[in-house]
Amino acid sequence: MNKNLCASTVPVPTLGEPCARHFERCELVLAAIDTIEKPSLEDLVTEIGLPHRTIHAIFKRLSDQHRVVIERVNGRRHGYYKITDWGNLDRTNIVTHVQHRKGILPHEVQKDCAQHNSAPQSV
Repeated sequence: MNKNLCASTVPVPTLGEPCARHFERCELVLAAIDTIEKPSLEDLVTEIGLPHRTIHAIFKRLSDQHRVVIERVNGRRHGYYKITDWGNLDRTNIVTHVQHRKGILPHEVQKDCAQHNSAPQSV
């Protein structure tokens, strides 16, 4: 009798994958708001590559799950977003993680990498 009748050929995502993907998107939004000077919604859309509705859903998720407060400053037409409270998230960890993922490492790490790459390699 074939024991693989119940085995699926389609890979099933584990429980951690969707949550990790959602949190990575949250990190991208937070880092973009933190690093762009006076970021509008259009700035966030072009920087991150996510649609307007997704960014607003991320704002809601950050508020509900992580107690992050993102305010709109100077009204709807010419306003921009500002993080007034990071809630239970650590700003430096998030910005550093996003920069590391994008390949933008801090100056000291870039310097160490350059020294390591220029060192002669033994064969």
